[in-house]
Amino acid sequence: MKNIVLTLLVIISLISFSSFASNGQKNNFSIIEVITPSQEIYDSGMYRILYKSFYIVDKDNHKVVSSGDVFDTAAKVKLTEGFYTIYYQDLNGNTEQKSIDVENNTYLQIVLN
Repeated sequence: MKNIVLTLLVIISLISFSSFASNGQKNNFSIIEVITPSQEIYDSGMYRILYKSFYIVDKDNHKVVSSGDVFDTAAKVKLTEGFYTIYYQDLNGNTEQKSIDVENNTYLQIVLN
């Protein structure tokens, strides 16, 4: 009987520990690939793709994440569920925006022209 109670306590402790292993936060987020306008650049003996910078604000207009210009692959960011607006510059230097609705545990690919 003692062994059964001890085993149950260990199992309950492990379940509690594993659910709060990341500072008590659940993994309720989505991965967003933001493909901004790009251009081909000659850099160090080879041609590379340069993606423009962007930043993302939440529904209260607070900046939550930003990315500078990046080479070769579009930036990927992690966002929680909610409504966001992405601000970016087109290839002519004009500031553009796009609103997105993010749901938990999804992968989104946002193409900005």
